[in-house]
Amino acid sequence: MTCNLLSIGRHSISKRSISFRSFSSLPLKNEKKKIVFSGIQPTGSLTLGNYLGAVNNWVQMQSQSQYNERNQLLFSIVDLHSLTSVKMNGRDAKEEEERRMNIKEGSREMAIALLACGLDSKKCILFQQSHVPQHAELSWLLGCLTPNNWLESMIQFKTKKEDGTLNSLGLFGYPVLMAADILLYGATHVPVGEDQRQHIELTRDIAIQFNNYYKKDYFVPPTSIHTTFQRVMSLKEGRKKMSKSDPSDYTRINMNDSSDLIQSKIKKATTDSTKGVSIDKENRPEITNLVEIFASVTNKSTEMIVEEFKDSGHAAFKSALTVALQERLGPIREKMDSLRANPSLVDSILEEGAETARRIAINRMKEIREIAGY
Repeated sequence: MTCNLLSIGRHSISKRSISFRSFSSLPLKNEKKKIVFSGIQPTGSLTLGNYLGAVNNWVQMQSQSQYNERNQLLFSIVDLHSLTSVKMNGRDAKEEEERRMNIKEGSREMAIALLACGLDSKKCILFQQSHVPQHAELSWLLGCLTPNNWLESMIQFKTKKEDGTLNSLGLFGYPVLMAADILLYGATHVPVGEDQRQHIELTRDIAIQFNNYYKKDYFVPPTSIHTTFQRVMSLKEGRKKMSKSDPSDYTRINMNDSSDLIQSKIKKATTDSTKGVSIDKENRPEITNLVEIFASVTNKSTEMIVEEFKDSGHAAFKSALTVALQERLGPIREKMDSLRANPSLVDSILEEGAETARRIAINRMKEIREIAGY
C-alpha cells in the first residue's frame, strides 16, 4: 500500500447526508437497491432517547417501504460492540460477571423492546450481530486497509479512554467493525444521530480505500440519514445527552418505566426559575429539552407546545408532559411485558433474522474474498 493510497478518502471524498423524510423517496442516483442498516447495543434498557432519536424512525421507515429483495431494512443488536466496554480498574470480579451476563440477557431484552416499539419481522431483518460471523471477518480485512491515524482521530475513542474504559485493540478498532456492519450488506443508507456522523464518514473513507486498493468499485459509500429529532438530553443536565449508561436512573426515561416512575422522574427533572416555557438551547437547555420531548411524543410542533404553556408554571407543564409520556409509552410497556412472557417467540424471530442476514453475508463475503484474493 502506497502513501498516496493511504491519503485517499480523508481528504478527497464528498460527504453525503440527507434528512429523514420518507424511505420511499430517498434520492438514489445509480443505486439499484435501497438498503438501510442500523444497530443498537444491548447494554442497558432502551431509553426515550433511543426511541425518539432512532427506533421510532426505524418503525416509520418500515411502514413507508415495501420490504422485498430490492428494498431491505436491516436492524442489528450489536453485541460484539458491547464487548469493548471493559474497565479493569475499580471493578471487582462479581461486577465484571454481571456485565458479561447483561450483554447476553440484554440482547433478548433489547429485541423485546424493539419489537414492542413496532419493528415487524415481516418488514425488516432483525438479528443479533454475533450470530453472523462474517461481520468479524470483514472487520479484519477492512482493518488491514485502515491507517491508524484515521482511528486515532475518532472522538468517541478519545472519550472512552478518558472514562476509564480499557484502551484495548477492540476499542481502537471499534469503528472498523461498525464499517464492516454497514458494508457487509451493501447498505446504501444509515440512520444516525449527530454523534455518529464521524463514524459514517469513516465508513465512506474505508469503502473508497478498499475500492482503490483493489481497483474495483465494489462498495458503495453509504449515505447518512439524519433524523428530524436527533438527540434527547439528560433530565438533569440539558447539555448532556440522555444515556442508558449514566449511573443515575433519574437522568433518563426508560421505555419500561412504570407510570409512577415516569411521574417521579419528570417531577424531579431540572428546570429553571423563569416562568413559562420557551425554546432557548443556550440559556434554557433543560426546559428546551422537555419541550422537544413533549412535542415528539405528541406529534406536535415545539411552537405549539410553547404557545400552550408559555404562561404556565413548571408544575403544570411537567404534569401535562407526564400524562403525554404515560399515554405514549404505556402501550409499549404492555407489549414488552407480553413478549417477555413468550421468550421462545422472541428467540425464533432473532434466529430467523440471523438466518436471512447470514445468507446475504455469505454471498457478499464470497465476492469480497475473490476481490481480496484469499
